Amino acid sequence: MIGVVLLEDAKVAIGQMQFAHAEELLTSVTWDQPDLPELAAQAKTLLEEAQKRAKEQSVPQLVRPGKRREARRVRQAPGIKSAPVRMPLIAQAAIVAVGVIAIAGAGTWYARTRNAPGYVELTAAPWGEIASVSNAKGEQLTMTGETPVQVSLPPGHYVIELKNGQSSCKVEAAVVRGSVSAYSCAFPEVKVEDLVQKVLSAY
Repeated sequence: MIGVVLLEDAKVAIGQMQFAHAEELLTSVTWDQPDLPELAAQAKTLLEEAQKRAKEQSVPQLVRPGKRREARRVRQAPGIKSAPVRMPLIAQAAIVAVGVIAIAGAGTWYARTRNAPGYVELTAAPWGEIASVSNAKGEQLTMTGETPVQVSLPPGHYVIELKNGQSSCKVEAAVVRGSVSAYSCAFPEVKVEDLVQKVLSAY
């Protein structure tokens, strides 16, 4: 309805202190109609408000130094919504800083988690020692130890060689971040009697 639109435009004009424009809008329609009782009452109230505010605006006021802030206050017309209050720049900067810190923390956590090592648990029967460790690129890693032993390695695939005297055993180990993978080798047992007999037979 045109009456509703005019009332809304009048409210906006009063909120923007355009009292003459609001009065012009409100007097451009004949509100004394049977089907507009509620709109007529609102229009009358807004018109009185616009006329009163226009009159106050036209009369110069003496403002005391201590009352300056109170004199500058403008009453809000009925039905007029206040403009949204902007957030202070300090608050905006604080929110941005918190966001940056949160993102940096998440990035650090991800980097640490991504580079977290895995573990390989090696056992051998009767025993064995680490002879060599190479990664998927064929690069040799410096690592020693006797079984049972647990070694820490970055995630990936490795070939680990264990030795027991002249015997050797190779295992292909898959290292998963934060997990323990177990591998075992079985070497032939050397009997002391057979070893002595072999040494004596050589002479």
